[in-house]
Amino acid sequence: MELPGTIDHFEILERLGGGGMGVVYKARDLKLGRTVALKFMCPSREGNEESRIRFLREARAVAALDHPNICTLFEIRETDDGRIFLAMAFCPGETLRERLGRGPLPPCEAIEMALQILDGLAAAHSHGIIHRDIKPGNLLLCDGLVKIIDFGVARLSDQSTITREGVAIGTLCYTAPELLFEGGASPMSDLWSVGVVLYEALAGRLPFQASTVPQMVMAILKSTPAPLEGVGPALGRIVERALARSPRLRYQNAEEMKKDLVAALPNLDDASEPQTWDLRPFREEGPPRLHNLPFPPLGDLLKGRAEDLQDLKNALDDASTDGVPTHTAQVLHGLGGIGKTRLALEHAWKYGASHRAVLFVLADSPEGLNSGLAGLARAEVLNLPERDAPAESEVTAAVLRWLRETSGWLMILDNVDTKEALLAVTRLLPSLSGGRTLITSRRRDWPPGVHRQSIDVIPPPAATDFLLKRTASDRRKEPDDVLQALRLAELLDGLPLALEQAAAYITHTQISISAYLEIWETECDSALGWYDEGVMQYPASLAVTWQSSFRQLAPTAQALLRLLSYMAPDPIPVAMLEAGAGIVQEAAGSTRPIREDLGELAALSFISRQQTTITVHCLVQEVVRQGVPEIDRKSWIDLTVKLLVQYAPSQADDSATWDIWDPLRPHALEALAHATANGIENVCLGKLITTLSILLSAKALYSDAEPLLRRVLELDMRLFGPNDAEIAVGYTNLANLLQFTQRWQEAEEMAHRALEIDLRIFGDRHPRTARGFNQLGLLLGETGRLDEGEELLRKALAIDLGIDSDPSAVARDLHNLAYLLRSAGRNEEAEPLIRRALELSRIVHGNRHTKTARRMQILAEVLYSQGRQAEAEPLVEQAFEIFNQLLGPHHPRTQSARLDLEAIKQNGETPEEVSPLRAF
Repeated sequence: MELPGTIDHFEILERLGGGGMGVVYKARDLKLGRTVALKFMCPSREGNEESRIRFLREARAVAALDHPNICTLFEIRETDDGRIFLAMAFCPGETLRERLGRGPLPPCEAIEMALQILDGLAAAHSHGIIHRDIKPGNLLLCDGLVKIIDFGVARLSDQSTITREGVAIGTLCYTAPELLFEGGASPMSDLWSVGVVLYEALAGRLPFQASTVPQMVMAILKSTPAPLEGVGPALGRIVERALARSPRLRYQNAEEMKKDLVAALPNLDDASEPQTWDLRPFREEGPPRLHNLPFPPLGDLLKGRAEDLQDLKNALDDASTDGVPTHTAQVLHGLGGIGKTRLALEHAWKYGASHRAVLFVLADSPEGLNSGLAGLARAEVLNLPERDAPAESEVTAAVLRWLRETSGWLMILDNVDTKEALLAVTRLLPSLSGGRTLITSRRRDWPPGVHRQSIDVIPPPAATDFLLKRTASDRRKEPDDVLQALRLAELLDGLPLALEQAAAYITHTQISISAYLEIWETECDSALGWYDEGVMQYPASLAVTWQSSFRQLAPTAQALLRLLSYMAPDPIPVAMLEAGAGIVQEAAGSTRPIREDLGELAALSFISRQQTTITVHCLVQEVVRQGVPEIDRKSWIDLTVKLLVQYAPSQADDSATWDIWDPLRPHALEALAHATANGIENVCLGKLITTLSILLSAKALYSDAEPLLRRVLELDMRLFGPNDAEIAVGYTNLANLLQFTQRWQEAEEMAHRALEIDLRIFGDRHPRTARGFNQLGLLLGETGRLDEGEELLRKALAIDLGIDSDPSAVARDLHNLAYLLRSAGRNEEAEPLIRRALELSRIVHGNRHTKTARRMQILAEVLYSQGRQAEAEPLVEQAFEIFNQLLGPHHPRTQSARLDLEAIKQNGETPEEVSPLRAF
């Protein structure tokens, strides 16, 4: 294909190469003076309509993408004689095919290459584009970057295939099994190809080899690649999973495979041979690949912080000398609202590419620190196997293990402002030696080994520049805007949070800067009336700015913000606010929709809005709380508690509710702390404490649950007196916890008290009384008084089998009676009872519920005691699997089932020191 010297505004320089779909030329763009690559369709295909469609499809596919690991498409042009061509970025370098001609890559280099391929594919897949031809010839190595080229056979999710039936697409040896016979393309198809490329890059050979097409097809469908040597087991498992024949067993998306590859990097031990291709694994500047940063970067709006940003970078770069740490952490400290968090985030966005992961944790309290660490395990961050374990301690332990075993990460611990939070972080720091730790805090009393960097206000010129640029599109312009902005910047003391709120107000209301100054001065005296310099760790200017903006809010938005101020600074579910809209509207005397309030709060920078959650800066919460008149504070805390109680599932011991409860927990604890500090005691607060304590108990966090159970019992005593039905509930809940922790005597005492109250109020034929008979009967059985226990359990069963019987209560009674009979060695009597309990449990709770699993476990114990091992083993195996999935491997239920399973498999008995199966 001969081309003239110039086409359109491009000067053809040389032919670079060609493939099945097109020919590529190096050219010079005469308009913009840059070198480009021009791709023309092969002459032999120009008259073929299918080829033309496919060529245009590549254009459409690439045009939708803007990513450093995908070759950039500048424009689509057509010659005078009707030939379509693409003008693309010219990438000097070589293809991976050319590079592999000189031998395999060292493992670290191969992983870094794969990470960049996966980055590009993640962007393509997010646009519904499947490449379908990932191979070394379509991967350019250019200035330390891998660029994916040739989307000529890409398939868009909104288009049907145009491949003829029976014709395999792409290069056969890199083609996923499902595509060999025109199966459906998916992201997993591309990940198969990445697996082949990674295998070839590591081994210097293809995983599947054959001399003919039919033999290659059979090799892909039937043979197993030889194991990789010298790469370590973790990397071998990653490649093996990528090459799983079933798409369902492969990585389901590029991010999932990336996370495993990043985790494998620290465990590699590459040979010290010089690299023939410098991929530069981590670039000096650029956004992080893996992160959970809560806010996007400010970019040009970050004013007056260039020196602070450079100092921070230097301090973190100097955190070790020759591999020996010189300090364990870097702390940014200064006034509230000074911009510590923003500076930490801007550093992360600017230099995140130099880290394997950038992890953000809100550490405003010991509980918040633990919760934030556990949150790093979730799928969209580290994606650890323990991420779904309900025991927070287990998830946190998994995250800390990852941090110990992985190097090169940066962790931001934000808002470490209280003494308790400081101590918790200080205790944690020795576990964080594998990476860099950046702390933001109002405190400066950090121990030796923590490097401190003080953050001051923004200088007036930079603050003025920020105000002018932040409001440029929406403010009413006036000739003296610069002078007015300088005056406002000085009044706001250069405090970033005050500057942002002032700019948000001006933008939202579209007024001039001078008009805002008039408002600010009007509010000054009023705000300073409640500002206490001795207590508040932020300048008075922020109080004035806040009040100016707060008065702009609609009544429902003001009410909502006050409620949010008594919650934790963790993400708040929008669903809770929508469910509690009536509470907000009642407080404000308005029926305005919540979504309008959230929009207004976000516009004035009071909140940050994510997809399903919102976040309120802890300083905004503090200022809002201090702006509430003291006489009104209890009523706002009451409403906050009411909002939480209305949304929180009451069955907190059911693991099916934990997806709602887990993000709600920090807010319940925060509201509880405010209620305690303000001396609030009411029924609604009692409900919150009760459900929270039951949640903690169900998660086996007994030491956290017990003080709450005792507190709510004392509260109910004061509210209802010692003989109310609610007191019986409190005794029952406390007895359950004591029973779990094997404090039999105290548990029996609590159960007796609960039963006495229920008998007095409800009589001896009521379901509430049946529950009391049940609990006390079990406790008597646990302490060897089997006859007394059996009598009470049979009384409970007789009551619950009444006319209006509750299947769940009947199942409980049958289960517990069977357990007691089993303890007495009466297994034949126990078997029909526990089988009926299991049948009812499956009807009421379903097959995958902890109560169903418990009954499977007891039935297995009964069967095994009768010598029926073959029947018992699958039951306890299934119970263990359910407990493990729903409660996590370290929960007492799971451990009990695991020990039973081991005993059955070994045809022996559980050790004497192990607690027997619990019926409750």
